[in-house]
Formats: sequence, C-alpha cells, structure tokens
Amino acid sequence: MATQRRHARHPKRRWQSARREIGAQTGSVTAEFAAVMPAVVLVLGCCLGGMQLATVQARLQDSASTVARSAARGDSTPSASLGRGEATILSRHGNLLCASVTRDGSVLFGIFGVVNLTATSCTLVETP
Repeated sequence: MATQRRHARHPKRRWQSARREIGAQTGSVTAEFAAVMPAVVLVLGCCLGGMQLATVQARLQDSASTVARSAARGDSTPSASLGRGEATILSRHGNLLCASVTRDGSVLFGIFGVVNLTATSCTLVETP
C-alpha cells in the first residue's frame, strides 16, 4: 500500500524504473537476430534448391516423353530435345519403347549438386 502511494505521488519514478529495465535488454534483440539469421538463410536456400530440383525433374520428364515419341516414329535424331548434361537410354519391352533420360548432378548448383535425376517415359510402338 505504501508503494502504491509512493508511485502515486511520484509517477516519474515508475517510468524511470521501466526505462532501466528496458535499457538492460538493449542488445538482446541484436544477438537473437544474429543467431537466427543464418538458419533462416539456410532454410530459404534449401527451399529454393528443392524448387530447382522439381523444375529440372519436370523438364526431364518432358524430354523423356519427347525422345520416346520421336524414337517410336523412327526419327533419326530423337535426342535433339535433350539439354546440357542429359543422357538417353532407349529400351524396348514388347510393343513399348521406353526412353530414360538422366541428368548428371554436376550440372546443378548448390548443395543439391550431388543429386542425379532420372525420368522415364514409354510409348506404344505400332507395328505396320
């Protein structure tokens, strides 16, 4: 009760004590930001790398289907649609002609550079 009367008579003291408490924590926000920032950058880098892998996988699947259709039609250069660092393997299983397109991981960048991606597509070959 006495402290309430004292603060009631001297409201300035209450603000001074609050300022002292805030002043003691001035550098803590900077330290927390410095500790969290590398983790945020790492997570962002992993997300961007994962998006890049998904995009490359979609392109590989498209290339594999194009190569399989071209080879089934009898085109002389079915691998013309391949990009840099991509290799094709054609195989036949009965009436199916399958094309497997592989992309070496060294073409990719960052921490995902060790990942080799493969896409396979099969096309029905019509017999005349």
